[in-house]
Amino acid sequence: MVPQGKTGIIISFLAEYDLFNKIQKAGWLDEFILDLENRVLRVISDSVYPMLKDKIIARFSFTPLSIENRVGSSEGAITGWSFQNSMPVINKIQIADHSVLTPVPSIYQAGQWAYSPAGVPMAILTGKLAADRILRKMKKLRKT
Repeated sequence: MVPQGKTGIIISFLAEYDLFNKIQKAGWLDEFILDLENRVLRVISDSVYPMLKDKIIARFSFTPLSIENRVGSSEGAITGWSFQNSMPVINKIQIADHSVLTPVPSIYQAGQWAYSPAGVPMAILTGKLAADRILRKMKKLRKT
């Protein structure tokens, strides 16, 4: 999902919905987000990934507010499974690509509830995994 020869990186951490809500109401959300982005990039660049600051070609952020507005989740939550004894979906990273399979061979599933832990990042990933399977299947069909 990035240009050829490039790498994408997702930096994620827990953030309090009410804090972002209050900052938005105070009228300085954009400045806060920009400062937060810069601080996170500085910490990563000054520690585990020194070359990061010189390699960035694009960046964007999602806060609990923007996630709530985009996907309608409660208070911008990105996950939602409760901690139950049995999980109704695949929850092992080694077989995450199987999370898109359904009982009907030509129908695939994608979305935040197709894999646990659920959420927006998994909705994106399962969408890509489902699309990749469909493209592979179409390629095989064209060869026959």
